[in-house]
Amino acid sequence: MANDWVHEQEQRLAARSQGGKSDLLFFLHIPRTAGRTFHFCYLKLAIADAKRCAKSYDHLRVDIENPNCQLLATHDDYSLVERLKQQPRVVTMLRDPVARFLSSYEFAVEVSVRSFGEEAVAKGNNRVSTRNVWPWKYLVRHVDGDLHRYKDKVETTGWKDSISNVYNNSVYTPLHEFVSLQVAHDDLHNGQFLQLLGLTNNSSPETEPRAAKVRACLRKGAVATEVLYAFAERRLQDEVDVTVVHERLDESLRFSSAALGLHMGMRAYGGGPDQPQHTKLLRARLEQRTRDGDFPEDAVVVAFVFKFAKLTQAQLGVADWRTSYLTALAAVLAFSTGVEPGNVTILPHKLAPADTDPVAVEDTHWAVGTDGFQVALIQYPLDAEFGNDSGDDIKLGPGVLMTKLAEKRQNASDLVSAAEGFDTYGSLTVHAVGRRHPGLGITMESKEVYERFQTLGEKFRTCEAVQRSKYARLKTKAFARLHKHVLGEFEPFAKSDRKQIPRAILDEVREFNHLDVRLHDFGMKLFDARMAQRRSDVELELLPPSQMM
Repeated sequence: MANDWVHEQEQRLAARSQGGKSDLLFFLHIPRTAGRTFHFCYLKLAIADAKRCAKSYDHLRVDIENPNCQLLATHDDYSLVERLKQQPRVVTMLRDPVARFLSSYEFAVEVSVRSFGEEAVAKGNNRVSTRNVWPWKYLVRHVDGDLHRYKDKVETTGWKDSISNVYNNSVYTPLHEFVSLQVAHDDLHNGQFLQLLGLTNNSSPETEPRAAKVRACLRKGAVATEVLYAFAERRLQDEVDVTVVHERLDESLRFSSAALGLHMGMRAYGGGPDQPQHTKLLRARLEQRTRDGDFPEDAVVVAFVFKFAKLTQAQLGVADWRTSYLTALAAVLAFSTGVEPGNVTILPHKLAPADTDPVAVEDTHWAVGTDGFQVALIQYPLDAEFGNDSGDDIKLGPGVLMTKLAEKRQNASDLVSAAEGFDTYGSLTVHAVGRRHPGLGITMESKEVYERFQTLGEKFRTCEAVQRSKYARLKTKAFARLHKHVLGEFEPFAKSDRKQIPRAILDEVREFNHLDVRLHDFGMKLFDARMAQRRSDVELELLPPSQMM
């Protein structure tokens, strides 16, 4: 059966390759390989929005023959490629199998405890829920069952358990048991090998109706297994255009840029340039407010145009929601800077005509403003200009705040991180900064700073830092729910925790993943060889230093 199956794959490849490669770039996203960072912060930012295929992680919802669908990323296996008439360009990322398995276990627990084992409320805005994505729709729900049973026990007995070892406790399945579960064999063990072949239990039944039968041939040392493994190496070398590795992410990015022509120095989509009207608008706002006498004569005012990545103009147009949002935003900006909440003003982006009453038309302007942009005005007493600690309560004086806004214009989210819920609005970006001073008048930061576009490399680093910060918050928030249900404190899956795992368990994971171990080793050698072939091209792809501590 294995030989027949391989022969069929080779015939299909020959048919798909007759017309050369298509314009479609398919990212074969193997779970827990840093693929989200690679896709979300690199591939997506290199491809225009109009050419990206619709989200397809939970199920394929696009016409993959559509010429405008040129970037597709999904956890689907290679059987998706079998549906295509023409061979696409294929990119994938591999990871050490033991590290990938441990990361998968940790992530399944984390996603489950986000709602403590309950089905999460459906997300809006067509967002894809992790719980509906393979393999998490099986792995997370297994942990859900653990948490349900634990919760029932606590409600019945009144006794809570403690967690002294996050890999071995009575609240959810210990790692040493999880390794041998059927769900682990079905969805994790040798998952990289199976996803590359298109033989996972998530395979398309239309193109791979024999997937389960072929998987059943896989026994260590069996002839059929060696036939399939040899084909996996050939496919990785001959059909996958770019194979990169988790352990060498920066090199992988630079190599991908050289191999795919998505150069680090190109303009990133969504990376600017910031439009000059933001600076003009901000100056007009400060001039109008000064002219109308809205500021005390001796006040220093720092103003900036900003937006939250996920906050829409439609949301801002809802008066009741906007009232609570503006109150909370003014409060957190006051807390971060040290001024009184009454000295923080948030305005709609659209400027009222000179012959109208701004207050009368403000509600309309919130509804029809530009893409969620807003204006913040922070008013200081004059003596706050002379140092960050000139007043007992001032935390960020005018000069310090302006410097901070200029330096962190692509992610100033720490200004609002003290408030609950603002992380759901996405990263806070700053698009123009100005100041009103009683002696110096109105000055604006150099427009050139804000009009310069971000390169793909720069935008990747910004996105990488934002995503790392976001998921650290999600993890902390998730395990805070678990803390309520157990005795004592524990650190949720810190790096040092893996030292608690007995060597015997790690060896067992490695043994179960024997095909992935071989494939990862081959992938590393293939990556080294291709890096050597393209060394001069790769050296031209400059990736800025990481922004993460």
